[in-house]
Amino acid sequence: MEPGARKAARDAELRPLMEDFGGMGAGQLPLASPKLALHRALQYAVEFWPYVMNVLEDGHLELSNNVCFASMFVRQVRQCFSVVWADGFPRCRHRFPVM
Repeated sequence: MEPGARKAARDAELRPLMEDFGGMGAGQLPLASPKLALHRALQYAVEFWPYVMNVLEDGHLELSNNVCFASMFVRQVRQCFSVVWADGFPRCRHRFPVM
């Protein structure tokens, strides 16, 4: 999808949902007890919410973590099969291999 079309689709579909969600988080923050982890999570979300909304302003940004996940998966597989046994075949050094 082209960046202009992606931005238009996000403005039409995603912007209202994100604005409602951000408003809900800001509205719930005063209601949560400061001793709870919920309060810290809401405080963090409200503090960084303007940065989350940046995804709506740039159509070049993709809403996907596939690149990050793929790099983590490759790293895990390399660690898992870093041991080569005497017969020359790689073996997973963990009891249960990573799927």
